[in-house]
Amino acid sequence: MNKIWQSYVWHSDKCFFVSTISRNYELYDGIYPGIETMAWEFNNKVKGKLIYQSDRSDHAEVCQRLIDTGSADE
Repeated sequence: MNKIWQSYVWHSDKCFFVSTISRNYELYDGIYPGIETMAWEFNNKVKGKLIYQSDRSDHAEVCQRLIDTGSADE
């Protein structure tokens, strides 16, 4: 696993942690490289509930949705 991008973003008084990594996926026919973006609720230096997970590099879009709406959903 290699970190590519991490961000802390705010919506009102709620903080979120967004991380994009490169990683290897082990499938039945081999190991393949890929990208994964995830977002968590964040409070007092602790990651909380996982609220988003994707096998795409959509880091900026997720951050903007969280800033605008407080939700990672499209």
